[in-house]
Amino acid sequence: MEKQSVILITIIAESILEEQLCKLALEAGASGYTISECSGCGKKGIRSGMMDMDKNVRVEILARQEIAEIILSNVEQRFSPNYALTLFTQTVNALVHEHSY
Repeated sequence: MEKQSVILITIIAESILEEQLCKLALEAGASGYTISECSGCGKKGIRSGMMDMDKNVRVEILARQEIAEIILSNVEQRFSPNYALTLFTQTVNALVHEHSY
């Protein structure tokens, strides 16, 4: 395994977007993703997750810079105008198998 600097993309979005976000990430060239349910409070109110329409997902993707930029641009263009979501990135060092990203 080797240490490689990659971008960690975190997307917190309405759960209705889960499948679309995952498909978008893979089509952009990501090798995978991690999903977890989450809840919280922000400008658009409390998202408690108590009802299906009130659930959020947290999608985390490790990608090279150029793939991360494609994913972020596509998410912003397709979903930001009509859905509650938060996007952020971090540069992280990941232990990866050769040629993983």
